[in-house]
Amino acid sequence: MHPFMLIVAIFIIAYIAYVLSKQQSGESQSRTNQRMWAEAAHGHNLKLYPPNDQRVFPSMEGKIDGLPVQVWGDFDEKTGHGLVFCRVDFTRKLPLRLSIIKGDFPMESAGATFEIRGLTAPGISVTAANGKDLQNFLSTQNMNVLKNCMGSYHSTKLTESFLVLGAGGINDGMSFHSFIERTVSAAKALSGGTTVPVHPDLAPIPAVDDSKDIFAPVVTPVQEQTVISSAPAVPVTSPANIPPPKPVPAPTPLASATPAVKPEPVESSAALDLSAEGLSKALFSASFPGEKEKALFNGVIGQTVQWKGTLKSVYPYSSDFVFGKGPGAKATFEICEVESGYGVKNKVKATVSLGEETLAVLKGETGKEFTFSGTLLKMEPFSREILLEKGSLQG
Repeated sequence: MHPFMLIVAIFIIAYIAYVLSKQQSGESQSRTNQRMWAEAAHGHNLKLYPPNDQRVFPSMEGKIDGLPVQVWGDFDEKTGHGLVFCRVDFTRKLPLRLSIIKGDFPMESAGATFEIRGLTAPGISVTAANGKDLQNFLSTQNMNVLKNCMGSYHSTKLTESFLVLGAGGINDGMSFHSFIERTVSAAKALSGGTTVPVHPDLAPIPAVDDSKDIFAPVVTPVQEQTVISSAPAVPVTSPANIPPPKPVPAPTPLASATPAVKPEPVESSAALDLSAEGLSKALFSASFPGEKEKALFNGVIGQTVQWKGTLKSVYPYSSDFVFGKGPGAKATFEICEVESGYGVKNKVKATVSLGEETLAVLKGETGKEFTFSGTLLKMEPFSREILLEKGSLQG
């Protein structure tokens, strides 16, 4: 065969092999994506609906911690990449009309437009019916939650009734499970930690300062430091919607009126109690853990712990974004409960990277208690989760 013809033949064979490998990769990715929906639905006990003629992606719905949850998929119109969305409805409406939007959600106005220092930016809109109610809502905790939502996720929509987060790049069950749990945790924090139905006409949620390390947005005067309105100070509404004028307490008396115990001095990382209960209390007692808790955890990364917990789920993995190359098994255990600043008890979980051989031991054992050890690797503030690598079962 002529050398030129041989080169052409080799090129054609190589191209065919490349196309076939891409097709197989796409099929494998499709299978992985389908499996992650089933894993997340099982982990959160949600009802799973398969794709149909109207929906390319599966969908899920149910309740988590008493909050109605809906999960679905869609494509990013600009990039064509797949996105997943999670909507959590509040059990108690916020005490103000509100619309905060980032992303491709339809624009909705709840009244006047506001600029919030540290939050609003190109592509993010904030509208509310009343500036003073908005000021009261923007406590340190809520600003911290909103900054994390806007900075960490592809899209966000917050109203007085629900929160929606949209995320890209989620391709495995553990990441999907955590994304749903973080959305629920953010919704709980923004709605005051309420997880049972109560009367919607309660007083506004009081501001709670969970961390002295985070700048508080509620200061005086409001227009100069926190909320700068591009519309009149009092939005125009119909007379029927305007309540009788009420005296608005200054931020300092409001904070002092909250029956909260002054936080104890934070212990150093070297003195932390590394039991499941001790470390969980140090990391997750705040309604929304922030930089203080992250700094504490950074000081104990790499230390080995031995804990007990109730098995919630276990999955095999060949490669994982957090734990790296497998094969291995990811097991999630519920290790304890901690009480937040609102008096709400939140479950803390540990997700452990284990050897592949542990699948045979843990499979079908959900709900049973196990003792395990592992090396502290990462904390997830939203989902109140601690990740451990190099794990093993004990006894």
